Amino acid sequence: MGRPAHVSGTARHDPAAYPRTVVAQMPARACSVSFIGTSGIRHGVEVEAESLYEAAVKAIARFRQGPWMEQVGNATPLDIEIRESATKHAVTLKQIEVWLASTSASPHVASTKTRLKMMLM
Repeated sequence: MGRPAHVSGTARHDPAAYPRTVVAQMPARACSVSFIGTSGIRHGVEVEAESLYEAAVKAIARFRQGPWMEQVGNATPLDIEIRESATKHAVTLKQIEVWLASTSASPHVASTKTRLKMMLM
């Protein structure tokens, strides 16, 4: 058996093309899974998953639970977006103003600060 077919440089995500695929264990990531139903409406859910197929299975289970959602057919393409974990910061307006008022060695940072100051006026 040869290598799986490739389209535009990326492997097809068809489980039948990978009869002996080993799913690598990866950390769980936030995934957005959606599909366009026969009515033309896009339906989507957010899931945590460790693989592409786990995301798809969890999403299909959620789609089946929602009485307002159309059902996923056997040939319905699922769009799966895997997002990196977010980094969150908290700053006060005072901290922002202090940073904007500080001097910058870089001309690029100085011009950015000037532009941002104008946005707050």
